[in-house]
Amino acid sequence: MEVKTIKDILKLQNEFVEKVQKQTTLIRKGKATSVDVLIKEKESLLVRMEERLGAATEAREKAVHRYDEEIRHHKEQVTCLKKEVSEEKQTLSRATVNVTKQSKEIGNGKRNSKGQKRD
Repeated sequence: MEVKTIKDILKLQNEFVEKVQKQTTLIRKGKATSVDVLIKEKESLLVRMEERLGAATEAREKAVHRYDEEIRHHKEQVTCLKKEVSEEKQTLSRATVNVTKQSKEIGNGKRNSKGQKRD
């Protein structure tokens, strides 16, 4: 079983506890398993649990790294778009000011409709 989540680790822990309880029950009933066999089984289970824990930890680190990269990418896009919006607003503002100046000059008789000075 590949450990991918904390639930997987908890499931393995529960399996381990059940196995220990079963072995304890067998000992109480007089069907004692040799201590050496119990120790070997527990060591084997411990090794499997450690491997699964390592796999889960590695999977978590990869997922976190992937999300960090995605967040970094989105931040770069937001920064770029903010800059573009700011530049467009400045361009629009300058164009509006120029149009307003020309309209006033035409209204005052200083320029004709082509923007040329009147005599």
